[in-house]
Amino acid sequence: MLGPALGKVTQPPFGMNTFKRGAVVGAGNQIVVLEDGAGDILSFDGNTGGAGWTYPDMMGTGVEPVPMIDNQNLLYATTNYGKLYCVDVVTGAGKWNLQFGGAFSAPQMGANGLLYFGSVNPYGFYAIDVIARMQKFHYDVPNSGDAMTAPALGNGLVYFVDTKNSQLFALDAITGDHKFDVPVPGTAVGSPVLGVDIIYVATRTNGIAAFDAISGAVKWQQPVGADVVQPALLATGDVVSSTTDGTAFVLARASGASKYMMSIGGNVNAPPIIDAADTVYFATSAATVAYSATLAFRWEVPLIGKISLGDKQVIVLPPTHTLAIIGE
Repeated sequence: MLGPALGKVTQPPFGMNTFKRGAVVGAGNQIVVLEDGAGDILSFDGNTGGAGWTYPDMMGTGVEPVPMIDNQNLLYATTNYGKLYCVDVVTGAGKWNLQFGGAFSAPQMGANGLLYFGSVNPYGFYAIDVIARMQKFHYDVPNSGDAMTAPALGNGLVYFVDTKNSQLFALDAITGDHKFDVPVPGTAVGSPVLGVDIIYVATRTNGIAAFDAISGAVKWQQPVGADVVQPALLATGDVVSSTTDGTAFVLARASGASKYMMSIGGNVNAPPIIDAADTVYFATSAATVAYSATLAFRWEVPLIGKISLGDKQVIVLPPTHTLAIIGE
């Protein structure tokens, strides 16, 4: 998916709301926003900004209010009271819900029709068969650990981070059997990010830690001592991230060597996103900014908030509005 080339604001902030929220883009450039607090799900036309359906029945969201859409046009959203909801993205009608236990992370879908998410202590990590509508497996995180961020999938494994104990876990994606767990030096934050053969975890105190995706062996950790956000991956596999005080950087995938570095003019508290042309988008405390894969400046728009990628658009979720759209 390509993002906007010029940074023109096609829809300024609209739809007053003061809650934290997350957005996902479906077929036909439909934008679906999940509101924290009440947990309302709102749909919008990404081309015009026009309002669509609303699903008001969730009554709360998980610790990460970010839904996901599968290839059947079904949306899955987690809650802070143990429920998982499935909603038809075309009509906004509720399809089904299941009750478990915990306050959940954002979900991820595997190719096998299993939906994965973690929870705060003591409720562990879940895999749900969305076809059978039942739990496939559950894993108890040891040492009263938390699995509060979205997992990553690949190599027949599902990976999650215990942010409380700064550990990376890998489970068999079908059976839930434990494959490895390794300490993440520093204070782990965010979700694990999987490359071809390396899995990366950001930390608050010691840069990005890189591990062999099969064995869990430590490969490198850079930049040493830095407070960074969850990274993203370029087409080359190189790693893009930023320090929280606003220094973006690109690291070589295999060695962690620094390749490019740039001050991007504001604090950063969310992961970058990357489009199909390797344009990198950052949300800072001052603006939404776009850079090339070598961190050459492309454009800046003075809209702040969490960002998502649409069809030749960046969707911004400002603090006191539902959304804004940056397009060509």
